[in-house]
Amino acid sequence: MTSPADEEDQDAIAAEGEASMAGDEGDGGAGDAGEGGDEQDDLAAEWESMVGDEEGKPAAAAPFAAQRKTDSAIEAAFDGGPGRLDIYETVCRTLDYHGVPGPLTERLSHAAAALGAPDPLAALAGAMDAHFAFSAVPSPRDAKPVMLIGPPGAGKTLTTAKLTARAVMAGQSVGVITADTKRAGARERLDAFMRVLKVDLKTATTPGELAEAAARMEDRDVVYIDTAAVNPYLDGDMAALGGLIQATEADPLVVLAAGGNALDTADMARAFADIGARRMVATRLDAARRMGCLLAAADHSRLAFSGVSFTPRVAKGLSAINAVSLARLIMPAALRGAAEAPVAQNTPIAQARGQTRGQIREQIRAAS
Repeated sequence: MTSPADEEDQDAIAAEGEASMAGDEGDGGAGDAGEGGDEQDDLAAEWESMVGDEEGKPAAAAPFAAQRKTDSAIEAAFDGGPGRLDIYETVCRTLDYHGVPGPLTERLSHAAAALGAPDPLAALAGAMDAHFAFSAVPSPRDAKPVMLIGPPGAGKTLTTAKLTARAVMAGQSVGVITADTKRAGARERLDAFMRVLKVDLKTATTPGELAEAAARMEDRDVVYIDTAAVNPYLDGDMAALGGLIQATEADPLVVLAAGGNALDTADMARAFADIGARRMVATRLDAARRMGCLLAAADHSRLAFSGVSFTPRVAKGLSAINAVSLARLIMPAALRGAAEAPVAQNTPIAQARGQTRGQIREQIRAAS
């Protein structure tokens, strides 16, 4: 088993990763150092302090710089300022700013108001916890290889490198295979990083070769498979990707970038879910202000949130995510503690307050 990387190893990993992955797809597309890189590191550090451990247990509340940048823009969208908006309206307008599709906005807003939470942030987090699934990236306890899949530009290769670095630093034995053999420089870019980690990168061009390569790595703690980008709207691309998944019996992990069109991203996520994916990783959160596409993707596909990325720096890895941290990312600080306005009796919102999370979850699913 590979020994954990010490601080010097981590410095080498970071330096080599930034050089080898510079210009790669996803997460801002650059790994250069400097003021921009430092800000991205700060974002990742703040997120970790807010989320807690990799299992997604919430840590103490902390400000989040990436989300703070959008606060003034969101608040400006509220006519006359946030004031004493009730929970339903606060959540509804916040989601609308992020470009969340109307039906999903309505479901989450009604669910948030019905929970009887003390403030909008807690209400939104409760609604998200009931509506979305959160599942960490498969661990060494999972026997299947993890296959990273997604559309062009999402950041699959960079995410593969981050997962590999995290596993090596944790002292796990790692196997890495790339099936991305057509994109110019794809293998060379990933291989440069694997050399720093002392991981032997294998290449496979057919489903049979990929299955054989994965079988030879059965003794590894974890196995990651990087794949070529596919067009989720082309039946041929999806059939070929499905063949790779079937040949290796891999656990597909979808990689999607933030900042896209909500409906397009939702359709893409659904296409990947239809060939067996159950989890997704969100990338480029440092380069996006609106997160509606990610919520739409999870809603339409039922993919679970598995992790997020705020930086192209490989050594920083992926960050865990849970309902509380997702709600903090979506809702500006000025609205999180807004006092709840009185709600008229005998309204659907008033009648629903006090219901359990399970009851709310069933109502949301029934309306979906």
